[in-house]
Order: sequence, then structure tokens, then C-alpha cells
Amino acid sequence: MNISHLEYFIALVSNDFNITKTAQLNYISQPALSKIINSLEALYDVELFIRQNRRIVGLTALGYDVYSLSLQTLEAHHTLLNYLTSFSKKEELKIGVPPPLLPSYVSNIILELFNRHPQMQISIIEEGGVSLKQKLHSGEIDIAFIATTPNDTLNYIPIFDDEIVAYMEHTHILNHNQKNVVTLQEVNSQVLCTLGDTYLLSRIITKHFLSQKLTLNSKIKSSSLKFLIGYCLRFHAITLLPTSSFSNLPNKNQLAYKPLSPPLNLTIYMCYSKNNEVKIAPIKNSILQIKKEFAI
Repeated sequence: MNISHLEYFIALVSNDFNITKTAQLNYISQPALSKIINSLEALYDVELFIRQNRRIVGLTALGYDVYSLSLQTLEAHHTLLNYLTSFSKKEELKIGVPPPLLPSYVSNIILELFNRHPQMQISIIEEGGVSLKQKLHSGEIDIAFIATTPNDTLNYIPIFDDEIVAYMEHTHILNHNQKNVVTLQEVNSQVLCTLGDTYLLSRIITKHFLSQKLTLNSKIKSSSLKFLIGYCLRFHAITLLPTSSFSNLPNKNQLAYKPLSPPLNLTIYMCYSKNNEVKIAPIKNSILQIKKEFAI
């Protein structure tokens, strides 16, 4: 048993023993949650839950005692982590962010982290999502904000939804047609500049085009947003970036963007190694609280 097991136990009780709802709210699969809950009883050969037709409907007398003690234990755990963090003057948190995502809501989250944890040294590592996932596995960074498909090797918490759109100069011909979207065929017919292959976003975009039996016809690739935007403005080109990046892009007053058809929707996840749970627990809780307060 570990602290996360107690958190799931408390969450299940708080959600009226609804496994599906508890799993969704805690970003865990329903089978995984059921396995954890069942293991709490099997580990000590006790009965914590009342079941009807194999469904959990309540707590036994022992279950109520364990629930009360779990609340006290969890509160003490959080108090201890916060106390230790307050004395840790040399603690460093390394956060990986792909450059295309840094101008988005991610920057607001990181700035608020600085505000709430002034004693902590926070380093921002700007690299492509492919490299950041490798650094998470090797322990070189603690957290990464990336658009990717969740798997079992890392923990993934959805932070916000985004969309890849076509950016262009205001005077671009595709910005003056009557349609509110641009097709992938139309994008491919124009001068196109895109992110480099070290970015997960680049792979997601390429896969999207392939799903429509199209090959992405990019004339030039770069990891610099400033270069991509500059290229678009100088050569009347198009680039494909997240819509959340718009507010902080250079020369945004000269830019317009349109959604793709078919659309390319993304979920941006906060990712961290399962072996790093204890270290980042206070920061994870802060980020989730910021997400809630800022309605991201």
C-alpha cells in the first residue's frame, strides 16, 4: 500500500463508490482503479466494502475506520511534504516544454508556479516532445508538457485541449475566401513551412495528413517559431501550429489563422515518471489547483 492507494480509496468513497466517475476524475483507467481497490482488501485479507451483485455500495465498520485514518494519514503526508519543501532552498524542478507550447497556457501555469513556490529553482528545458519523453525516462527532467498518446511508462494528466490550425498573413489568398476552414489539400497547394521532425507535433501533423492519403508538402522545417512566422510573412507561406500559441506569437497583428478540415484536435498532457511521484507531488497538486482556479 502507498499514499496514492489511499488517495484512490478516499476518492472512491467521496464519489459514492462510483468506479467510473472516480477513475475519470483521477486520470486512471477503470480496470487499474478496480485492481488497486481490490488489492487493499486482498493484501491484508480484510473486508472494507459492502458489495451487492459485485458492486461496491458502502463501507463496512472496518472500512469506516480505515477511511477516517486514511484522511488523517493523507493530511499528515501533505503537511510533511509542504513542510520539507519550505526548507528546501536548493530544490530544483526541471520542466520540459516544446517551444510551440510555451506561448500557450503552459507559460501561465509556470509563471504561477514561480509565484507559489518562490523557494524552488525552476528550470525550463525547451526541446521537442520526442527528446522530452526520453529525458523523462532517464530522469533528466521532472515534468513535461507535451501532446502525445498516453502509455503505461509515464503518468499523464490532461491539462488543456488545443487544435492545430493554419497560420498565414492577413493578405493571404486562403484568408480571403468564403470558407471558415482550409482543407489539407489547400494547405498542401501553398508554400508550407513546419516544425522539425524532433517535435511530436510534427509527427501528429504528418500522421493527420497521411490519414487523408496525403503527404505533407513542407518546403522548409524549423524549431524556431520566430523563423516560421517570419517565413510566412515574407514568402506568403502557411505554417501549422497550436491555436493557443497565437496570443504570444511575434507579429501576431499581421497574422490570421483558420482551422483545418478535417480538424486536428490535441490534448496537452502534464507527464512525469511513475518513479518520480513523491518528489513532484506538491508541484502536481499546485498545477492541478492552478488549472482549476484559472479554468484552463
